[in-house]
Amino acid sequence: MKDSPKPIATVPGDFISRDDERLFEFVDTLRLSIRARVAVEQTRGLSLSDIVAQVREMTKLAEQEAQDPKPFSAHAFRAISRQAIAWCIEAYQPAAFIEDVQLSHQPSRGSP
Repeated sequence: MKDSPKPIATVPGDFISRDDERLFEFVDTLRLSIRARVAVEQTRGLSLSDIVAQVREMTKLAEQEAQDPKPFSAHAFRAISRQAIAWCIEAYQPAAFIEDVQLSHQPSRGSP
């Protein structure tokens, strides 16, 4: 038996609601802030656990400062908080990598 192709019915309108657009914008901004915080604090010598604590505080403050009424559900904020820790771990570079990068940016001795 041969299946005949059936057209997929299209959905009228946008696939993403305006609330979803705000959520994506909020999440993207938070992700960029976390990556920047990790980079700065790691160069200052903070451990990953200390940076994670700061990131948890960042996400908590971001939730508290969100406009009233809250633009996203409590469930969404919990998911964002978990994802924020994952971004933190993802952005954290091993100490050996940081040392290699710092050494590569130093001018070599003996060059004019």
